[in-house]
Amino acid sequence: MIYIIMIGVSLVILSFIVKPADIEIEYKDRNGNVTKRKVKISEIKSDKIEGFCYLRNENRTFKINNILWLKDLKTNKIYDNPFEYFNTNTSNSNKNKFDIGYLNDITDEQISIQKEIEIKIKNKRKYLRIVKLGKELLNDKIAVLARDDENEEWNTFWVNQINELIDLETGEVISNKIKIKEYFNELYENAPKNLYKKQKEEEEKRKNMILNEYMDLLMFLIFVAQSDDNISSTEIKVIKEFFNDLLDLKLPATFYSNFTFEAKRKCKNSKELEEYIYEIHKKYMNINLLKVSQQIIATQKRLSDREKKILNTLGVIYDKNPFDVLDDSIKCPRCNSTFVIKKPKNKYQCQNCKEIFTTE
Repeated sequence: MIYIIMIGVSLVILSFIVKPADIEIEYKDRNGNVTKRKVKISEIKSDKIEGFCYLRNENRTFKINNILWLKDLKTNKIYDNPFEYFNTNTSNSNKNKFDIGYLNDITDEQISIQKEIEIKIKNKRKYLRIVKLGKELLNDKIAVLARDDENEEWNTFWVNQINELIDLETGEVISNKIKIKEYFNELYENAPKNLYKKQKEEEEKRKNMILNEYMDLLMFLIFVAQSDDNISSTEIKVIKEFFNDLLDLKLPATFYSNFTFEAKRKCKNSKELEEYIYEIHKKYMNINLLKVSQQIIATQKRLSDREKKILNTLGVIYDKNPFDVLDDSIKCPRCNSTFVIKKPKNKYQCQNCKEIFTTE
């Protein structure tokens, strides 16, 4: 950036290069105010960083504990735990103060966490700021990597060495070693990374339920959607929402559309079609096949003969008029059916008798 300044008759040219910021942070100050800032780091200390703040246009000091999240502007990687970033980017001269990497050498699994506790170990009390928890799976041991602010140093503590613990957030005091281990196990299991992992595992489990317990149901609903020899994205959307709601899933429509070819089942006559519907009903008696079939078929502009046969068969099974669907606010003036499709210019078409009408 170049600045030109006129002083009297002299022309003074000031030239300097503004270096790009290293990181973007969301920072909570001592008054609880949260701001987003870009910072060019000049020095990393054990518990704080110094650098040029582009929001305030001056050098500032930031406590690492007050950084809510951090983005590395060189890689665009976001760190929920800023300590991980500073560990990677601290110069070797500072490693003795800020070495949080050695936990890798003594544990099989580890997670990042921010927690403040006070512990009693070897008859000494220490105030600790936990940065990471690690597990040795074979020995069922937990390691705590934390900063001891009193001695200004980083240390690793084995949980089984801790005789007493005080959670400084809740005030809970634990002096039983079994309870102390349970406390750290709970911290470990409820850490954001592990919760996300659990959620993904649970979703995969429910996804496999579709592929196992509910595969025949999925094939049937796609069969219903294909009964007019075509399947639309709207029909797939109805099937997706049905299964995602049934099994609390978040699977995309593409997952369900992958089975459209497999679901093609040719029933040569009405008897085979009826037998197929009864077979699926018998297997999934807790599912209202009529209701979901109505929702699928109602997305179409017209009813095919096969779709009518499917609805009529389901109507017999559930002892209901298959052409009376959920919303009875609009009824066909000719046959009184609510199985209608909205058409342009505020018109509706009855899918039972094909009457086109308006509500005005």
